[in-house]
Amino acid sequence: MVNSLWSSSHSQMFATAAVHRMQPVAQPQGLSHMPLLVPGPDLYGNVARGHGPIHSSAAAQVVGYHSAQLSDETDHARAPSKARPTTVGIVALTGTVAAIVVAVWHALHYRRHFHSQSAGSEQAQWALLSVTGTKKAPLKLTAEQVIRQMYENINVRNVEGAMEYIDDECVYQDLNFPEPYEGGEAVRKLFTESCSGIPDDLLFCIDEITTGDPLACGVTWHVELDGIPFPNGRGCSYYRISPDTGRLIYARDLVESALKPGEAAFSILRLLSPVVRVVLKGQRRDGASQSTGDLKVSVSQSTDIEGAGELQGGPIFGAIFGLAAAVYVYLLFISPSGGLMPGDPAWAIKPEDLQEVIGESINFFFILPILNMLGISGNGILEAPIVNPVAESVFNINEAYIFMFLPLLLMDRRGRENLPTVTMWGLGMFLTNSMVLSYLAVRAITPTAGPPDSKSPLARPFGITGAVVFMVAIIWFFVGRPDVGGDLTERVAFFQQIITHQRASFSYLLDSALFYMAQIILIGAVDSEESSKRWLRFVPFWGLAAWLII
Repeated sequence: MVNSLWSSSHSQMFATAAVHRMQPVAQPQGLSHMPLLVPGPDLYGNVARGHGPIHSSAAAQVVGYHSAQLSDETDHARAPSKARPTTVGIVALTGTVAAIVVAVWHALHYRRHFHSQSAGSEQAQWALLSVTGTKKAPLKLTAEQVIRQMYENINVRNVEGAMEYIDDECVYQDLNFPEPYEGGEAVRKLFTESCSGIPDDLLFCIDEITTGDPLACGVTWHVELDGIPFPNGRGCSYYRISPDTGRLIYARDLVESALKPGEAAFSILRLLSPVVRVVLKGQRRDGASQSTGDLKVSVSQSTDIEGAGELQGGPIFGAIFGLAAAVYVYLLFISPSGGLMPGDPAWAIKPEDLQEVIGESINFFFILPILNMLGISGNGILEAPIVNPVAESVFNINEAYIFMFLPLLLMDRRGRENLPTVTMWGLGMFLTNSMVLSYLAVRAITPTAGPPDSKSPLARPFGITGAVVFMVAIIWFFVGRPDVGGDLTERVAFFQQIITHQRASFSYLLDSALFYMAQIILIGAVDSEESSKRWLRFVPFWGLAAWLII
């Protein structure tokens, strides 16, 4: 019993010393209800380092009170007196038990109080996370302030500084790129590549920024190089801020286009709308087919090569042909003079050039000139316009080429049932040859309708007509209208002049190249691999004529 009491008393003395070594300090905001104790001098005047647990001040006071009482009792016990050691042990045990009970009660009380105050408290959670470094503390800035800070850091090429304003779940959609950048690391990569790939003196300058919504803003901006506005360097952006982190969670950038077709953009849109509509419908059918588990492929997703280079199509080729049709329309009809194309655009064509194009169209297939040569004019009604024979020849060779495509298009297994074949051929024949590219774009994403038909009765007459017109055009080129065309040297010089200075004549050469490409694709699609005539598709013009006639 004496040993037990001495052990209790000895333990209590060490507890007392530990408590005396702790001093309360001020706490961070939000944790003031839990005062901490720091090392202080012990009973012997020494400074303890890192000893003992952290208690509440109330518990320390209680323990200190009983410790002082124990110290007095201990001093009396050591002095020569009549007090018995058993009394000292009982007092020490009582003080120890009381101190432990009070300390435990206060610890439980403060723990419950802390949890009740901090449950759901963003401040307590973020304080802990900021100490551990596992998550950034939320920003207390408006959307405008966040974006301005981000721009400032980008302009000094401080990627890490800019990333301080980017949420870890950010989705950054720059419409210069096919896919958005998702996640903080992806945005970091975008910023890093952007900052390393542009000059140091190229700056992004904010023109206007909205301030009405603290969590979202719109920005108009421009780019400056050495203080000078960069050409086609304007843009607008939309930004949204996370209400939880105060950082950028979504962004979309739209940059000024270098291509400005003006009002012609509406014409291009109307022209390409049928192509886009078919593409979207094909994608919808394809998606529905996959979702239902149907193994039948409604739209070919790959390039089907039969023999030497036949292109059956697919969405990729559809997009390529559609884009080519748009570029064709822009270059030939819209692009300004002095650019990539010779001559003037359709909206600025010279009166004499327009008159020549109209005359070439009236003299289609040399019908009126030949009638006039035979003495048939219909009292002037059938009088052929006077046009340079070289220009007439180039025009009619081009028309003869597309003329022969109708029987081939009617045999095509893709275009036979699902496309307005005759309509598109007529538009190409009498309006614009850009319809050939549009047809190939629509055809590429159109489901296959089955095996090709056999040659129609139109094949041979169309082939013969095309061949005859071609031969007449060659003869007309060299000897037609001698009073207008002049000698061979003058004719060759005129030919060079119109293809280098007149956009319509230059387009005829470009169209012939497109027709040759279409000839390879379509004959390859309708003719069997075992056919002995399959090689004719690689012979420009005459290959198509011979294939139709034989």
